[in-house]
Amino acid sequence: MKSNTLENDIKILEKNLVTKKEWKYNGEIKASARPVNSLVKADVEFETNVINIPITKEENSSIFKHIAQRFKEKTFDNYDFATPEGKVEEETYDLEFVENNKEIFELYDKIERSIKNMADYGSN
Repeated sequence: MKSNTLENDIKILEKNLVTKKEWKYNGEIKASARPVNSLVKADVEFETNVINIPITKEENSSIFKHIAQRFKEKTFDNYDFATPEGKVEEETYDLEFVENNKEIFELYDKIERSIKNMADYGSN
């Protein structure tokens, strides 16, 4: 008796494993492999690196009003790009005139500082 029910259980399990599953149980699938608008009603979970900061209804309303105003004024493309504050001049160094190691180290430090300033400016 037990062997009969065990055989039936095995047949049922095998049948469930072999039958075609619903699209959402097939892992990664393409849009063509699922029905149209099937994700609209589906509860989909996915990983993201974005941290969702909760905002209040008032904040949301304020943001929406601001965006709507920007669209009315057509000022939605006015991103301010950073521009250099001073004119960057290239300096050339003639190493033939360097007389001792101290001058070389000072020259090296000056070059390093100017490179660091350029890198700091680019990260702002």
